[in-house]
Amino acid sequence: MRTNLRKSAAMLAVMIILFNCASVTMKPVFSSSSGGKIDLFTQKEPYNGRGPNASSDAFSLGEEVRIYALVTFNEDPLAYLLVAFTIIGPGIAPENIVVYRTEFTNETGIATVSFRISHLNQTTSGNWTAIASAKIGDVTHQDSTTFKVGYIVEIVSLKTVDEMCEAKDKFVRGSNLGIELILRNIAMTEKVATLAITVYDSSNAPINSTRLSDFIVQPNGTLVTVYFSLYLPRNINLGIATVYGCAYEKSTGLNLVPYCPEVSEHFSVIIEEYFLKVETEPANVATIPGEGWYEKYTSVHLIAPDSVVVSQNVRYEFSHWDIDGISQGKGVNSTVVLIVTNLTAIAHYIQIVTYALTIIATDGGTTNPIPGTYNYNASTTIQVTAIPRPNYLFDHWELDNTDVGSANPYSVLMDRNHTLKAIFSPVFVGWFVPDWLFWFLLPLLALIIVLLLVLLRRRRKKAEEAFYSGWTAWYYCYHLRNKTKIQRI
Repeated sequence: MRTNLRKSAAMLAVMIILFNCASVTMKPVFSSSSGGKIDLFTQKEPYNGRGPNASSDAFSLGEEVRIYALVTFNEDPLAYLLVAFTIIGPGIAPENIVVYRTEFTNETGIATVSFRISHLNQTTSGNWTAIASAKIGDVTHQDSTTFKVGYIVEIVSLKTVDEMCEAKDKFVRGSNLGIELILRNIAMTEKVATLAITVYDSSNAPINSTRLSDFIVQPNGTLVTVYFSLYLPRNINLGIATVYGCAYEKSTGLNLVPYCPEVSEHFSVIIEEYFLKVETEPANVATIPGEGWYEKYTSVHLIAPDSVVVSQNVRYEFSHWDIDGISQGKGVNSTVVLIVTNLTAIAHYIQIVTYALTIIATDGGTTNPIPGTYNYNASTTIQVTAIPRPNYLFDHWELDNTDVGSANPYSVLMDRNHTLKAIFSPVFVGWFVPDWLFWFLLPLLALIIVLLLVLLRRRRKKAEEAFYSGWTAWYYCYHLRNKTKIQRI
């Protein structure tokens, strides 16, 4: 008996040990605590709605929606389990869209249904809810996800504004049209958009356009504002014009895919005129064309004379322009005035007093500057050079009929009108002997004559002495003797 009890106890101990080992290595399919779970999500990554009642990223109109239900028990997938799907569109029953589906899970525990959101039915835009339920054992498990349907990037508003971004609906030709565009992105991730603006005039003719590529639109329904500026040419027709705004998906070239419908806004093109007054300082120095009424944003080109002569000795030199008291720079006699309000343009002049210098040259030469009449600013000094012609010499200057010497060149101070005359005299043809040389040569000539007389006298005396004492005397006597003999015969 005791032996049987001992055997029974040993077998029981072995069974307990084996059961404990099996419990460590094996995971039960069912447990006393409910381990079943269902997770509903979509194909949108990274925000696909995984997790209990989590939201999925948004879908656009016309896009296919795929809804997945992952069924697990204690984290193990359950295959071939029937799942019920209920998908409810926005709006109030019975006008809202409701989808009922059932589907088995596959080997990985996922049941899938799909449908395409209609782009023809405006009631499809809004918040959608998808619900999936499955019975695991005796317990029904459920999960849901929500997602938005609509234009992923949408132009919420478009309006025309001025330079300060304030609302404005009247613009003049030649001005810039400001446009404020407000966008909204319903997705959970930022989107890249291409934005385009086009302007039509009152005759429905396209006038101007612009395009902005790679614009980032922030996610989660954040309102994003962007501003544009377009020039309204001066040939645009007056009246009611229209500006259109479009948003496209990121694209290259002209392959544009719209995010949403275009939006538009009307504005008026009007005439606005202002008066431009043109004056001189001092007053009435000159008459400068350009004064009158002009349409706003007209550019008026004004040109002032460089110099204005008012009398023989007085003229005015241009200094500078100023527009409503603002200097436009020194010495530039032309300026362009942009008409934006009533304006006054003043051309400033400086009075210059001048005197005339008349240069005259007598026969035999010229001057530099050449003879003539010249006007020079008062208090300036003018140099004049006399240039004689061949066989003439410059003699002297006469300033206002007064001999002022022979300095060459001569400087004239212009303190009044002057006449400067250059006097030239002819040069004697032949040897020129100055008068002072005669006074020097007379004593020298007398001395030379005296010396010559002394030398001649001494030479004559030597000749006589040589005659009587030398060969010449003998020959002379010999000649006389022969001559005497001949006469005797």
